[in-house]
Formats: sequence, C-alpha cells, structure tokens
Amino acid sequence: YGCAHAHAGGTGRARCLVLFRVRESRSAPVRVATLFRHFSMEPRESWAALTAGGVAGVFVDLILFPLDTVKTRLQSPQGFRKAGGFRGIYAGVPSTAIGSFPNAAAFFITYENVKSLLHHDST
Repeated sequence: YGCAHAHAGGTGRARCLVLFRVRESRSAPVRVATLFRHFSMEPRESWAALTAGGVAGVFVDLILFPLDTVKTRLQSPQGFRKAGGFRGIYAGVPSTAIGSFPNAAAFFITYENVKSLLHHDST
C-alpha cells in the first residue's frame, strides 16, 4: 500500500488523499491502482454543519415529541383521557433533546463530508 497527501497552499485545507494498492495476477504482474480522493471541509464549514445538525435535531424533538405522545395516547386501548390526555406531553423532552444534539450533529457532519466527497469525485 502507498499513500500520498497534497495540501492546498496556505488554506489549511487538505486537497486530496491518494491511496493506491499494487496487485499481481497469476499470469503476469498487473498493477492495479485504486484511487480515493478526499476533499475535507474547512473548519468553519465543519463547525457550521455540526451546529446546524445539532440545533435541527433539538428542534425536531421539541416539535415532534409531544405530537408522538398524543398519538400514542390516542391509540391507547384505555382511551385518550385515561392514558393521560394532554397532561405531561412534554415529560421527557429535555433528556431526549439533549441526547439528540450530538447524534444529529454527527449525522449532519457525516452527510456533508460524504456529499462533498461525491460531488468532487463526479467532477
């Protein structure tokens, strides 16, 4: 295996990462090079993606958690009122929202990096 790095001058942004592998076949030595290019995001873009993903995850939970609680109570065999009605529909939201921030942020930064990788590979 071999590896080569190239950096864009002065920007601090990695331009590409090249990995290659040499393989021999039985009939004759054949060199097969596998090339992977990775265009990383700038630090400012990474922080923006992390923040946007985390905030979006929290807001999704703040909006949809109470709706899901009401839906579950409407489907209860004992009836909506006996299942709790509208009381406590926000119970448990803070811990869920706090837990969703890092998950949504990780998902969003991964999505943005893969999108960037695929976009640069197609050009």
